[in-house]
Amino acid sequence: MGFYFTKDGMNAVLKRLMDEYLVYAPIRMIGGGAFSDTDSVRYGQISKISDIIFNQKSEYSFKEILLPLSQTLFFFTEDQVKEAEAPKKGAIIFLRSCDLHAVKRLDEIYLRNGFEDYYYKRLRENVKFILLGCQNPFENCFCVDMQTNTIDTYDASIEQAGDGYVMDNHCTAWESLLSSHC
Repeated sequence: MGFYFTKDGMNAVLKRLMDEYLVYAPIRMIGGGAFSDTDSVRYGQISKISDIIFNQKSEYSFKEILLPLSQTLFFFTEDQVKEAEAPKKGAIIFLRSCDLHAVKRLDEIYLRNGFEDYYYKRLRENVKFILLGCQNPFENCFCVDMQTNTIDTYDASIEQAGDGYVMDNHCTAWESLLSSHC
């Protein structure tokens, strides 16, 4: 189902979603570029809709969220080994269709390639994806050639529309939340 949100309405939705999820999207890292006076766009946690960079491609992958560089898997003591608890909150990742195709490849590798990776599965089961629409192709994109510019396995999609946002929802659990803020 489709919804139109004002900036304030979308921020209210995000605030409610943040009760259950950590929300990640492409954001501008001020001074985080290759040189000290340049910025970079990479995935980070957001708190409001204006944090999201809609018109630039991220320079770094979303995979840092699904495949953390460091992660505590076990705790060891003299007498026992204890598995670390799963994250308390799930995650919502705003990403592009080509990135969501990459998630399909990761799922093939870690979930359906012989043995299932327990730790990847534990993280992956609690992740929702919101698709960011590309208004124009970016300079170094090849998604049309690789046919990764369309996908239907997302929980919601969002696009900027003037001063507001248009969202197409596929997640039935979010229906009442979204309809109460549009």
